Order: sequence, then C-alpha cells, then structure tokens
Amino acid sequence: MHLLYIATNFGALTNTFIAREVSALRRSGVRVDLLALRPAGPTRAEHPECDLTGCQYLYPASPGVVAGAVVRLALT
Repeated sequence: MHLLYIATNFGALTNTFIAREVSALRRSGVRVDLLALRPAGPTRAEHPECDLTGCQYLYPASPGVVAGAVVRLALT
C-alpha cells in the first residue's frame, strides 16, 4: 500500500498525532509520502519517532504573483 499525507505543514505541535500515525504505518510496512504547503515555522516540533525529512513542499505563490493575477482578472 502507498499513502500520501497532505497538510499545511508537518512538524507543528498540533500535528503530533499525524507524526505518530505516519510512524506506525511505516513500521507496519506501508509506504507513506508527505506533502506540505509550506515548511513549519520556528515552533517546529521534533518528532523522534517519525522521520519528516522526506517531506516535499509546495510553496504558496508570492504576493506579487497573486496581485498580478488579481489585476489581470479585474481587467478581463
């Protein structure tokens, strides 16, 4: 089995249950990939029972890109 977990970020204190679940799934032989919208901030919690180093990140668009899209939409 192969699972993908998607979250706003991994490593936040509020995601402790996810870290434990991912760890348990991996111990049982399930392949688990992690995808986060952005990295955890300075309050990142280290979960020794779960390796979060393989997490892939999708960074949100910069404010300039968003503003340009809004202006283009308004002009159309």
